[in-house]
Amino acid sequence: MIRAFLFLFLVSLAPHDALAQDIPQSETPSLYELGAGFGAAWFPHYPGSDQERLFALPFPYFVYRGHVLRSNREEGTRARFLRGRDYEVSLSAGGAFPVSSENNVAREGMPDLGWIVELGPKFRLNLAQFENRGLLRLGLAARAVVTSQVAWTTEHHGTVFELEFVFDRPRFIADVIDLRLEASSRWATEGYQSYLYEVPTQYVKAARPQYSASGGYLYSSAGVGFGYRTKSEDHRIGLFSTIDSLSGNPNVASPLVKTQVNTTVGIAYITVLHHSEAKAVVE
Repeated sequence: MIRAFLFLFLVSLAPHDALAQDIPQSETPSLYELGAGFGAAWFPHYPGSDQERLFALPFPYFVYRGHVLRSNREEGTRARFLRGRDYEVSLSAGGAFPVSSENNVAREGMPDLGWIVELGPKFRLNLAQFENRGLLRLGLAARAVVTSQVAWTTEHHGTVFELEFVFDRPRFIADVIDLRLEASSRWATEGYQSYLYEVPTQYVKAARPQYSASGGYLYSSAGVGFGYRTKSEDHRIGLFSTIDSLSGNPNVASPLVKTQVNTTVGIAYITVLHHSEAKAVVE
């Protein structure tokens, strides 16, 4: 899933983004950084699938620490519309890679799952900051779901809602290893759940009876990530793993749900090629 690579991106970033108010003036980060990276992740075809795939790709690396547009380890790149000392309202995104039904036994003969893009507002609140530099955050998001199978054509498939808790601990080990813990739950309207789990009459076969999906609880996740960086912070490695549980999803009886537990693991490497001379404003 796209969120797998987002997690990789987040745990690979420099630690000073997580607790900017604690940065000495001499360590104020650059306004922006440019670089390149490579990531690989092993994840399920879709939530509830018992088949997995390895996806690896290079990607551009860009961090910008502006007032409105900001890109850092907290949530990747986002536009902040409203913010205070301990809260923020921003535009957030998520999604998933396409799935070819030819490569998935449960969906054989059914339409492919296209690119899934989620976009919508997110409210973030700092719940606690600890003396050991750990920071606990709450996140609430609502995102519209859009899918695309053919270039420039999209379809709307409902809305997803997310509740998450994130704990960031920069300099967790030996001042060069950072820790990130996440726990979240997601709900989805009937439009999205149907896109994933419904079996229309024309696609029924002996091992795949007709099924009508309903909206509600989707799944919960728990994840852990570690980020290693050189002292210059120009080379960074991120490792992460997440476990998703569909237990409680009203559609676990769908013939397309083959397991209620999915695991994702991944790794990413980032090299920073350019630091701006301009410095970010520490908030």
